[in-house]
Amino acid sequence: MIGVVTGNTSSGNAGHRISVSGGTAIGNTTDGNGEGGLTVNGGSTIQSNTAAGNAMGLEIGCPSVIVGNTAIGNTTNLVQQGAGCTAVNNVAP
Repeated sequence: MIGVVTGNTSSGNAGHRISVSGGTAIGNTTDGNGEGGLTVNGGSTIQSNTAAGNAMGLEIGCPSVIVGNTAIGNTTNLVQQGAGCTAVNNVAP
């Protein structure tokens, strides 16, 4: 999806997540999803999102801009695929 995805919640799904392709994701929350939390393809911007308790927290295709997101308690918190991502002020231990 190209555009802006903002203020959504994806919770307790067997395999679903929030997915963005070449757009912007701001202020979304994902928790307890069986597969993943937030997945974006390259050329996206993600800001101020929270992913907790998912199999995969944030799965980012680079180049993308990743700012001020929190990914905690996921099986894997943050994966950046490819090169050229800009990541600033994220919490993803």
